Amino acid sequence: SAQVLGAQLELWDYPDGGLAQSDAWEIVRRLVEVIRRIHPQVVLTFGPDQLSEHPDHVMTGWLTTLAFELAGDSARWPGSLPQHAPAKLYFSIDPDTAQHIAPCCLSVVNVAPYLDRRLAALECHESQQPCWEGFLRGRAPYGLEREFFQLAVCRTPLPTTPQSDLFEGIEVSSSPRPARIIPPSGTAPVWLFDLDNTLYPANAGLMDVISARIDEFISRKLDLPPALAHAVREAY
Repeated sequence: SAQVLGAQLELWDYPDGGLAQSDAWEIVRRLVEVIRRIHPQVVLTFGPDQLSEHPDHVMTGWLTTLAFELAGDSARWPGSLPQHAPAKLYFSIDPDTAQHIAPCCLSVVNVAPYLDRRLAALECHESQQPCWEGFLRGRAPYGLEREFFQLAVCRTPLPTTPQSDLFEGIEVSSSPRPARIIPPSGTAPVWLFDLDNTLYPANAGLMDVISARIDEFISRKLDLPPALAHAVREAY
């Protein structure tokens, strides 16, 4: 499939369906090293509205989002390659989800000129052939000529209308701007925690209990394994 697409493939040895049980920080570190090595302008991954319910897809989205943020932080793994901050992070979404995305955060890319190559690549991916029928049936009302993406993080001027090119607005020579986090579709509550040892002595162990409960809360609300929930807290 990669040869048909003209893409460079890098395979890592993690068990199918086992990313949630793997070392989250080790995977993020490896992803950060890849970003710092190849200097992408745009990073694509799965978003909160997953294209499938496969647990590896869910984990891939979270881990890649963490790596996108941390690759430009010189304090993270300073012994590796110099930091690099990609300009944009996109979530791959389905056509139904695209209808609920704000216009400034939506990209619809015409892939019709590459459709034959795309189908040829799919035919090479033998392990996924049993899923084709359901995929094609779901895409039938929209066709295969367009792909839909949600802009999740942007370090370039925010667009005002839907885009047709994921690289639109990126200037190679410009220095990266502060990241803008694009909220997902719909509304969600925001929780702010301001906790310290003012009321209780540190040896009471209160902060350990509070920290564990915050991890539990994040894990439950974001449907993350506890270890990754703690990693998300440390990163942000």
